[in-house]
Amino acid sequence: MIRNWSCIIGSVLLAFNVYASNDNEMQKQRDLFLKTEYAAKKPMKRSYYWLKKQLGDYPLAPYAELEYLKHRVFYSSEKQIHSFITRYQGTPLDAPLREKWLRYLAKKNYQKTFLRDYRDLSEADLSCYHLRFQLDQGKPAKEILPQVDKLWIVGKSQPKACDPLFTQWRKQGYQTTDKVWQRLTLAAEGGNHTLIPYLKKLLPQSERYLADLYYKVRRAPSYVSKQGKFPNKNIKETSIVKYGIKRLAWRDRDLALKVWPKLQKKYSFTAEQRNDVIRTLAISLASSNHAKARYWLEQVPADVLDSSLVQWRIADSLRNEEWQTALNILQALPESLQQKESWQYWIARSLQGLGAEAAAQQAFTSLAEKRHYYGFLAAAQVGKKPNFSNVPVKPTAEDIQYVEQLPAMQRAKELFGLKRFTQARREWNFLKSRISKNAKLAAAKISHQWGWYDRAIFTLAEVEYYDDVALRFPLAFQDTVSSYANTHQINPSWAFAITRRESSFMADANSGAGALGLMQIMPNTAKHIAKKRVSRRNLFNPKTNINYGTKYLKQLLNRTEGNVVVATAAYNAGIYRVRKWLPDEEPMPADIWIETIPYKETRDYVKAVMAYRQIYTHLLGQDENIFNDLTNMAIQR
Repeated sequence: MIRNWSCIIGSVLLAFNVYASNDNEMQKQRDLFLKTEYAAKKPMKRSYYWLKKQLGDYPLAPYAELEYLKHRVFYSSEKQIHSFITRYQGTPLDAPLREKWLRYLAKKNYQKTFLRDYRDLSEADLSCYHLRFQLDQGKPAKEILPQVDKLWIVGKSQPKACDPLFTQWRKQGYQTTDKVWQRLTLAAEGGNHTLIPYLKKLLPQSERYLADLYYKVRRAPSYVSKQGKFPNKNIKETSIVKYGIKRLAWRDRDLALKVWPKLQKKYSFTAEQRNDVIRTLAISLASSNHAKARYWLEQVPADVLDSSLVQWRIADSLRNEEWQTALNILQALPESLQQKESWQYWIARSLQGLGAEAAAQQAFTSLAEKRHYYGFLAAAQVGKKPNFSNVPVKPTAEDIQYVEQLPAMQRAKELFGLKRFTQARREWNFLKSRISKNAKLAAAKISHQWGWYDRAIFTLAEVEYYDDVALRFPLAFQDTVSSYANTHQINPSWAFAITRRESSFMADANSGAGALGLMQIMPNTAKHIAKKRVSRRNLFNPKTNINYGTKYLKQLLNRTEGNVVVATAAYNAGIYRVRKWLPDEEPMPADIWIETIPYKETRDYVKAVMAYRQIYTHLLGQDENIFNDLTNMAIQR
């Protein structure tokens, strides 16, 4: 085996110029790193050490060492492991080895070494071992056991490693009925409801029925209508009923409206609980355009109004173009809220609807200076060109040099070059947490130059620098996007806008719902488009993803009679759901329809994509104000 590796080593050029600027030399270093990393995983110590020596201080050399130590987590490696996690404490290199090391030490019961090397990694089993070993090593129980509360009062089951600790905690009297109730509430209202039967046994006999009530209400909110099943009308029953009626407000609105008045007569809800239910009813009814939405929106006390309630109060008026009502609501808002671009636009639209043209034009003209969805709408209303207000980031040479020389930045660059995007992002996030705002701006500029566009976009947003249009809206994958957009006969600016909103050009984007890649294609959607199963790997390929994404956009455009606004909503929420949102009777102005889309996610999505499309239209050299069409557009079924 060593002879074979000697052949490999003999083929590798030695004495590389570390972190060379020459692309060819850098690729050689990357190849050498990959060979070293491969050797680190195998029982080839001599080969590994020989190759590692050639790496010198190449930025990713620590990752090869990390791999070597991860495959040698034994007490005989204690000095090397302790040295490594000490050197790289807090960096992305730390946790992968420390976690494995701590689990090894816990299994072998090497308590003192465990306590020496322990750091909080947000792993429940390790946290439990940490507290257990401190007790075993003589720490007073009164200092340790109170810390168990945060591990026990959670809405899910905890690892078996915690059981001995929980037993001692319970025997010492720290488990109380109140803590059991807290955990039961977490499990029932958002956690793992299968935990409820276990927690039921921990309640006093007289309260165990409450666990059954919670379980039944979690599974079927309509259970709150069966008042005979709630015998005592006490505080805890009231809490369960409040939870149930809020769930029912989304499951069966009419039943919730029927049940709620009866519940108010039987239960002593606090003002906070009552307002919480009323708020939920109001938003649920408004989002479904229910006939009683306005009544319930008006029932919400002014002192608990939030942005969501304001949105639906105004949307309810806009649906019927009740401009005076909308204006009254808007002008009653606190001054700080009135300054939001959204409400400035609708104040102007309300004035326009009421015939106050001069005041409306003045308000539109002021808002038209903003590079924003509502600013673009306002510009179209007064016949002005959109204002793109581009102010590029201009980091100093010193900031650029400082950031480029940081080890984390060098590691991030190399990991990105190797397409190890997850590890690269961990290094990037570690870097950001330790540098100034000016250094972050320099880092954003550098990452854009590398072609790592998503890091530039997110970093500028984090520091609230929104005026570098080129960095925030890159023409990433331009040839591919333009080519497939033209092939499938859609406007490239629309494809760019969708991609920017979906993934910020993160090729390996993977949503919780299962959407993949640049344009966030669902596997089933890809299968429908391709007429065959498409692998996850292929959907992470930029060309494949853009091909399917642009083809799907064209299909949606055809199914919505060429309406880009409705097709955009369908890309986010699905064509069948969006069709239910289309007006049944009179056509609705597009800006009003967008403002009344029931799902906030889709509502915000459509606004963003329309604004991004206008920006990309400009960046692609097209002199078109797409918002002229939008302000004249009517949406209908």
